[in-house]
Amino acid sequence: VAIVTPGFDRLRVFERSSAQLSAADVGAGQRFFHVDGGHLVEEALGDLRLAAQVLHEHGTVVVDDPFRPQWPGVTEAILRFLDEEPDYAPLVMGFNKLALVRRAALPHYREALATPELVWSYFDRHVYGSKTLPIAGEPVTIFSIPSYRQLPRLNPAVARMRRLVSAVKRRLAAVYGRRATAV
Repeated sequence: VAIVTPGFDRLRVFERSSAQLSAADVGAGQRFFHVDGGHLVEEALGDLRLAAQVLHEHGTVVVDDPFRPQWPGVTEAILRFLDEEPDYAPLVMGFNKLALVRRAALPHYREALATPELVWSYFDRHVYGSKTLPIAGEPVTIFSIPSYRQLPRLNPAVARMRRLVSAVKRRLAAVYGRRATAV
């Protein structure tokens, strides 16, 4: 669980389960709450419930690993949380993250997402695309690299290259000692 307030010098990271944290530990009025902890349903749901207790009325909860087949517990936790907390709605998804906000704040965030100059100042429009689709009954802006812009054979090639680099590093370390761990 990471709590961010304006200025990175005020970043607070709690390296323990949300089950070991209380709202008093975290403090109320948090503007940004990043959930990247346990991936089981109860762990992720605990993080989301804690976030709801401490989030500022216009704050954002960002969940890591939403809707990934490797982590179905996170998906279930998100859907259960949205069912338990009708005051929250999904807003935007992309890059392995899902942002949730209070419904009262939705118009402010949606207005920002509807401003192309703002949105596309963060992303290269020649690489990324966006679309809006419903998640849990709410329109959600989704950013991704469209499939027609992807090279299907690139991922296996990158994986093979990373494996090769790791093998070379291990071999160099074995031959020359720890000094030669970088290629």
